[in-house]
Amino acid sequence: MGKALPDGRSLPKLEIPEGGTSLEEVERELVDLAMTQANGNQTHAAKLLDISRDALRYKLKKFGLIHVEEDEPSAATS
Repeated sequence: MGKALPDGRSLPKLEIPEGGTSLEEVERELVDLAMTQANGNQTHAAKLLDISRDALRYKLKKFGLIHVEEDEPSAATS
């Protein structure tokens, strides 16, 4: 288990590879993982990452991870 945070959450065990890594790609992977774990629910994924839903939506757009807006009401279809 990783480091405990004051609010009862915890950080996963983290390790930087010998050759280094990209913080941008790590963030992208965490956002993608949260969306997968939340079954595409942006509100739940944002809670998992302890960020606002708006911040999550920004990151989804930034990383090109928005596929279908499943949790938003869609226009009436006829």
